[in-house]
Amino acid sequence: MNNKKSLLICSNPYTDSGITRALSTYLNSFQPNDIYQICTNTKKISFERCSHFYRVTDTDVMKANKAESPNIGTIIEADDEIVPEEKIPLNITPATINTNLPLIHLYRQHIWKKQRWFNSKLKEWLDKAKPDLIFFHCSNSMFMFDIATTCASYLGVPIIFEIADDYYFFSHFSLDVFYYIYRSRYKTVFKKMIHRSSGIIYLTNKMKRRYDDFFGTDGVPVYISSTMQMSKWNGEKRVFRYFGNVDSGRASTLRKIGKAFARLNLTIEVYCPSSNINGLSKLRKSAGITLKSPLPYNKIKEEISKTDVLIYIETFKQRFAKQVEYSLSTKMADYLSSGKPVLAFGSKVAGAISFLEETKSAVVIDNPRMIEKEVLKFFSNDFDIDSILNSASQTVSRYFVKAVNETVSNDLIEKVVDKTRNKII
Repeated sequence: MNNKKSLLICSNPYTDSGITRALSTYLNSFQPNDIYQICTNTKKISFERCSHFYRVTDTDVMKANKAESPNIGTIIEADDEIVPEEKIPLNITPATINTNLPLIHLYRQHIWKKQRWFNSKLKEWLDKAKPDLIFFHCSNSMFMFDIATTCASYLGVPIIFEIADDYYFFSHFSLDVFYYIYRSRYKTVFKKMIHRSSGIIYLTNKMKRRYDDFFGTDGVPVYISSTMQMSKWNGEKRVFRYFGNVDSGRASTLRKIGKAFARLNLTIEVYCPSSNINGLSKLRKSAGITLKSPLPYNKIKEEISKTDVLIYIETFKQRFAKQVEYSLSTKMADYLSSGKPVLAFGSKVAGAISFLEETKSAVVIDNPRMIEKEVLKFFSNDFDIDSILNSASQTVSRYFVKAVNETVSNDLIEKVVDKTRNKII
């Protein structure tokens, strides 16, 4: 992109796998050597997407606050053939502690507030990088907003704000008073960011309408693309597979589906990240469910291509479905691009389920009491699978073409950077 450089602010390292894989749709025009990232957790770093990392963790910040180690922050470059062990620091809390608890969010915001992380070491790294913009991947951590705005002010560059989940509007009843304190403070920092940003990227049209109408902004929807090669379905209905998370109520959905499939002498193979500890524990002895070992993304694509029928899951529970009302799974593009039929289960409140029904791209079953009956219909000879596969192909052409989506994000980046440069001139 005309040698432009981007500073990515995202807690997870930007790689070809995991949750940051979706960022490639927005940042694919940048060469790895032109992407710099500030990340805040200890997940494994690789350099296929980004060559320059600056890692600072909760543990670092706590040490700096106690004056034990003022020069915190670890620079990790692609030139480091092997990332040394000393560059992989510890997290603030053991894996058994839920870092999404409101009190933990408030505590983390407190320890980062003194900005001991914004030291001469980071400033020198930023001065050397000289990025043209900051690409901020929204999260539920308030201190990440402070990192983005502090760096933008120091560098004098614009921020592009990427919103992939409904962080602002979604809320639920809680007996925890800290939840309401956290939500109030979070909404304040979010509102400041969305109005400060020079560009906004949403994951879906539905999210754009909701947020732009409320905030009076004008963002662009950019759907996650797929590199799956579409193949002709072989007509078989023997191998059923689900790829994805089993948290947020999805495990209970899978158990219901598994019981119905077991009564039909069918089995669903489930490929799920090992980090979904609670969900996996509920599925270990579930009828009709076979748990498979987690796979890297490139292997998942291979298994999708070998599957007869793909299973897509959201929850039937309204509380969890509201949480993903405006979102769309990153695997949606891969599923629909594969050329395989999709059986989708879950509440229509969930953005992905409503999207599949509106586009007629999958067999949608939104009533848990009707699972067995609807699956039997799918197996009947007069069921029109071809029309669903044709609709899926049209949906891919409309929403998930890689070149088109990358052009939309590239145009926004060019517009934002050029506007900032013209102001300086």
